[in-house]
This record gives sequence, structure tokens and C-alpha cells, in this order.
Amino acid sequence: MRAVLLFLPLLLTSCALLTPDSGLLDRTWQVVELQGEPFQSPTGQAFTLRLQHDGRMQAYAGCNALTGIYQLKAGRGGQGMLRVGPFDLLEGLCAPDVARLERKVIHTMEGASSYQLEADGSLALRNPIQITLIRFRARP
Repeated sequence: MRAVLLFLPLLLTSCALLTPDSGLLDRTWQVVELQGEPFQSPTGQAFTLRLQHDGRMQAYAGCNALTGIYQLKAGRGGQGMLRVGPFDLLEGLCAPDVARLERKVIHTMEGASSYQLEADGSLALRNPIQITLIRFRARP
């Protein structure tokens, strides 16, 4: 029994490392940067991503609503593994420029393998060599 009590704090600490960072889930994140460039939607509507606690996600990419799944393993310091997709696309009739940008945003998100919650409150999705592919800000 004493051995269990001695290892309980260690067990609780290691479990805490596997739980998602507070503030990452069940928030709507708006794209503010895409592949190193400031992002502006041609439609004036925000491109968004929302990760739910149940492993599902929702997104809006300028014209179409998207749903899908994600895999998350939180680490230390506001970073961890995050893979999004595949997306299910609820297609609407989009202008060609919006459709191209939408595909670019979707492919960029699907290329991410990790995340970093930055000190300024933004969420960066990164590729395997830690280059930021897309950056989001939480919507109020």
C-alpha cells in the first residue's frame, strides 16, 4: 500500500502531461497567418477551426463547412502532437479563388504534425521540422 502512495504523485504528474492544454479545445480558432504570410479572407468571413473534447473537429474555410477528426497528445510548455484530418467537406458553390484558397488551407492543416500555444495566445500548427505552417488566434 505504501508503494502505491509513494508512486501516486508521479502517476498523477505523468497523466497531466497527456491531457490537452487548457484553452486549446472547445475554442474557435481563426486563421491569421498561412505559410508565413498574413492571412485575409477574400470573402471577409473568418476561416476557423474548432477542436472538440470528443476527438472531432469542425472548420469553416471561407465557403464550405468541414468536419473531421484529430489526434492530440499534449506535451509540456504548451506544445505537443496534433494531426488533423481527414476532413469531410460539405461542399457549397464557391468562387474559384475562394475554392483554391480553401484547398490550400485544408492541405496546410493536414500537413501539420504538432502544435505550439504561443506566449501571445496564438496557436501555431507546425510540420515535422517545426516550421509554422498556419497560425490561429482564438476568437472571443
